[in-house]
Amino acid sequence: MLNVPDEHVREELHVDVNVFEKMKKLKLLKLSGIRPCEQFTYLSNELCYLDWDDYPTKFLPSNFHPKNLVELRLCHNQIKEISSSIKFLQKLKYLDFGDSLYLYKIPDLSSLSYLEELNLEGCKNLIEVHESIGVHERLVCLEMGDCKNLRSLAKSIKLEKLKYLNLSGCLKLEKFPEIQGCMDRLWELYLTKTATKDLPSSIELLEGLQDLLVGDCRKLKRVPSNIFSRMKDLKSLAIGGTAIEHGSNLSSIPTSLIQLKCLKSLDLEHCTSLRTLTSLPSSIKKVNAHGCKSLERYWIPPSAIGLNNRELRFSECHKLVMDEMGNMPNISSQSQLQGVEWIIFRGSEIRQWFRHKSEVEGSSLYLVVDHLSSYNNVKGIAICAVSDFHGMEEYFGFDLKINGYGVKTRLRYEGYKGSHASAVTIVYEHSVGQIMMEERKVKKMGIHLIMEEQGEGEG
Repeated sequence: MLNVPDEHVREELHVDVNVFEKMKKLKLLKLSGIRPCEQFTYLSNELCYLDWDDYPTKFLPSNFHPKNLVELRLCHNQIKEISSSIKFLQKLKYLDFGDSLYLYKIPDLSSLSYLEELNLEGCKNLIEVHESIGVHERLVCLEMGDCKNLRSLAKSIKLEKLKYLNLSGCLKLEKFPEIQGCMDRLWELYLTKTATKDLPSSIELLEGLQDLLVGDCRKLKRVPSNIFSRMKDLKSLAIGGTAIEHGSNLSSIPTSLIQLKCLKSLDLEHCTSLRTLTSLPSSIKKVNAHGCKSLERYWIPPSAIGLNNRELRFSECHKLVMDEMGNMPNISSQSQLQGVEWIIFRGSEIRQWFRHKSEVEGSSLYLVVDHLSSYNNVKGIAICAVSDFHGMEEYFGFDLKINGYGVKTRLRYEGYKGSHASAVTIVYEHSVGQIMMEERKVKKMGIHLIMEEQGEGEG
């Protein structure tokens, strides 16, 4: 094992091409940053493990027949094709050719009957993959993210043990394969930023799916309507930035979504035709509706028992208007903040029900709550902060200290120049004395105490 991380040392290091010729019994070889001066011609056939980051030549040695090789990792290599070596890799379980920029096709892999993991991530010039990739009996992980020139995978896949499939960033991949047989072990399916136009009806056979990400698939127009009734274990769903239609350009999400009792994350970013956001299960923890410019109404269900730290994003939702009391829909009182950590929305005013307010101009907001009997049942603190963006900041926030201890720092927000953004954050703290907020890109602040037993709006 040898790693040469320093580039200057690499340039001065000269490796003899014959360095491996007498290592007849070598079983493990792990190298990084090693570049022989010439084409080397020998590697031990006894190798069980070969990991050579930045592999320096275009081919494996012609006399390299590693019948005992279990793991082959040649990231950042210069290899163009691997067909000549495949027939000698009968025991191979792990094949990693990540970021192989010269690799343009993957040959028939059916002889690799023990293959469990295949990593081709970042093979940006990969165009062709053999159909055999879709029928491996033992394949558990298939990583092909950012294969930007890949046009097709396989007509169908039957991978009964597959748990993870990533095709995100395959910009030219237009068709997702048909599902054959039982593939209920697949937990994660990532299709973000592909050219996929629709998903086959057979995708409903992926009943064990937990993460389905098809966000930013600009050409995607259809998702089978009954998949939500079949995918009971779905926890994360991202469909923002697509061309999906529902009877009227996805004006509302399917009512069947409420059946997903395990769903925790829903990404609808830039669903510009979405008008109402209802039918959400009580398990929901994160909702991203950033850029849903037509959104007029939403309803967040009461939090499931024990579910806290909810994050709700309604930034750049221009039609979400306040009522006559200056309240956003569905957050008009403290009872609707149960389990919420962050709510982000467009606006320039502090919510009406925040008792303590301050215009901040380079100063701190400082509040002392006396330890009187009326404050013994304080459950938490709601803080509202407003920022006025003048650039492309990614963060705004504040330092919050309760009794001298810092509990909040900053909040991420993908803002636009000249826009206002408000954030409500909840801090659960049973002992409240001194509360101090130091502004950081914040123009206005408000503090509200959430009481354990008092009625709505009190505190």
